[in-house]
Amino acid sequence: MKRVLTLCVFIVMVTAANAADFIWCYDTTTGKTIVTNSPPPGAICEGTGEFTRSAPVMEPAGSGSKSSSVPKRVLNQRSNKSTRVFKTKGNKFAIWYDPSKWTQQKPDGIKVTFNHKDGDLYAMVIAERISTKPDVLKETVLSKARESAPDTKVTLEENRVMNGKTILCMRLEAELQGIQFVYYGYFYTGKEGTIQVLTYTTQNLYHEYESEMIEFLNGFTINN
Repeated sequence: MKRVLTLCVFIVMVTAANAADFIWCYDTTTGKTIVTNSPPPGAICEGTGEFTRSAPVMEPAGSGSKSSSVPKRVLNQRSNKSTRVFKTKGNKFAIWYDPSKWTQQKPDGIKVTFNHKDGDLYAMVIAERISTKPDVLKETVLSKARESAPDTKVTLEENRVMNGKTILCMRLEAELQGIQFVYYGYFYTGKEGTIQVLTYTTQNLYHEYESEMIEFLNGFTINN
């Protein structure tokens, strides 16, 4: 996995679409809040007086390769095991991660990579002090991605909120040198600058590492 699909630093904030396909539910079996289009038995879903979003939020179950978006929502809190921090230049952004799982590599200019202990999962952070307007079209990002992988497709996109800041979440699938990859990332631009936080692995290992990818992404913070 030496070759990495690098997205354009001029990213876009995408308005959620087709939100009606998915609803918020509290799964009474697992004790977690989920976004789903197929509520599990006994679930308490939005639209009822008993529903709350206070529990941890999980990704839409069974979304697979289907494109789906859900309403803007608050990001999960970072794991209490994420005790080590990487700070970008100017300390505008930070990435908290679990040092027992991830090893930070030496920064290369504006980019720094992280290797998971298993050797099959990676993360990359690209941070710049410059910013762009949030209405830059998503197609600009995809056109850059497709320069390396023409078949790149978006399988998840939604806006999330951190400290009152809107962050774009995207999951992409792409083929590079005959290998299918999944990229799961957070993207932000604002007065603090522009940052991409990407995790990636091969498609056949995605479901094995999905929770690890989400945990790493949720270590992202914007310092006001």
